[in-house]
Amino acid sequence: MKIKNLLIVIFIAFSMISTAQPPGSGWTNVFADEFSGSSLNTSIWTPRTNGVFVTDHLTVGGGVLTIKNTYTSNGEIKGGWVGSNTKFSGNNKYGYYEARIRVNGWNQGSIWPTWWIWGGNWRNGGPAPSATEFDLMEYSGFASKYYNNHATTSHHYRAKAQINGKSHATVSYANTQNRDCFNWHVWGMLWTPTEVSFYYDGVKYFSSDQPGDAALEDVPMQLLLSSSPHTVNADPEQPDHPVPANAAQKGQNLPTFQIDWVRVHRGGTVDNGTSNQKVSLKNMNKYVSSEDGLKAVNCNRTSVGDWEKFEWITTSDNKTAFKGSNGKYLSSEDGLQSMTCSRSTIGDWEKFTVEHLGNQVYAIKGNNGLYVSSENGTKAMMCNRSTAGDWEKFAVTWGLKNASMVTGEIEQKEEQKALKLFPNPASNQITINVPSEDQDCIIKLFDSHGRIIRSMSIPTNTDYVEDISELEKGLYFIQATGLKIQKLVVK
Repeated sequence: MKIKNLLIVIFIAFSMISTAQPPGSGWTNVFADEFSGSSLNTSIWTPRTNGVFVTDHLTVGGGVLTIKNTYTSNGEIKGGWVGSNTKFSGNNKYGYYEARIRVNGWNQGSIWPTWWIWGGNWRNGGPAPSATEFDLMEYSGFASKYYNNHATTSHHYRAKAQINGKSHATVSYANTQNRDCFNWHVWGMLWTPTEVSFYYDGVKYFSSDQPGDAALEDVPMQLLLSSSPHTVNADPEQPDHPVPANAAQKGQNLPTFQIDWVRVHRGGTVDNGTSNQKVSLKNMNKYVSSEDGLKAVNCNRTSVGDWEKFEWITTSDNKTAFKGSNGKYLSSEDGLQSMTCSRSTIGDWEKFTVEHLGNQVYAIKGNNGLYVSSENGTKAMMCNRSTAGDWEKFAVTWGLKNASMVTGEIEQKEEQKALKLFPNPASNQITINVPSEDQDCIIKLFDSHGRIIRSMSIPTNTDYVEDISELEKGLYFIQATGLKIQKLVVK
């Protein structure tokens, strides 16, 4: 009997599940849809069926909700819109909201996909002032026109009222450039009586200046996922119009908006020292080391220890600072000498602009306008490059506080085989079939917090039935040795 090494399996499963949790601790999940079925769950969502929004543009399959956009050759516009049946009001509106989403297909402003939270503008059978609106991820023709094709984030105040000369708080152009809406990422929002902050893959990047106005909102708030073609003068619900060259064209094959999951958590906090995730920075297969602040920073480590972990901190002016395990901050030294990790406070030299290049690869620019270079690991790092070449691109691994090690050999690859699991969702029992050349394999069942609930050895290449009647309703994860993690919903 051959059973493969379990340490790698446990690491992969735990690190993947843990990084899916909201930042901080103490959270209780109060809403979730993993889109595990074959159609939209109408006990969770209600589709909108007026205007340009139709139900046949909403499909569920492969664990993903897909919203289709069409603009036919005869000028008919169609999109999709779903709103949560659960609404959030009173003290229950406070919590952490998140969704893993992407715009599937390159887009120059031709569609208007949005992950948002809104109380509407129609109450008691008639029109009413618009409630608070949070646009966690909004892309449209304006993203192409004004934001270099990057998605925006906004907080629109109650009734669109003017506060200090403006009716909303929106991220700056520079802020948007660090995020990518065309690949899978988690866009989240923390809402408390004193804070409205927005997160990207668990890292805070923007806070509203009017959380007090949001706290006064007494209209029940609804989770919304919507998308439709962004046209010029063709959709009456779009009073603003994109640049004609980038707008949806009749007969054009348009991208879709896809949602992997949506979750809401309550009762936790991100203000407990874990709101800023720990990361590693890798270039040319070597990791950046703080050298514990004892000498200049180098990029020559083959594995991640304490000196290779940095706390990623978003400053009040939306720059990024990196704190080493020695409690000191990384400094560009203004490009005048080798970089250090020995500063006790954050000044201009300790603030960086991070440019997301896709697939969690970043270029890091100092306050001097020059890029950080690994120097290929042959000498101490500098912040003096005018352009970002290979030595100036760093792969970031997030959530190191939940992992015991990081190596280049441990990865979760998309092309990995997956175990067969059915039915899903399930209530009493599940059937598992593991494709493998081995006779037996280890199965691990994790809850949504990454805790191992069950571990068992089962035969491969055959239908194995497992009783789950004692499990509580909710989201679980199943991992077979060497195979891709599967989501399981117990109903």
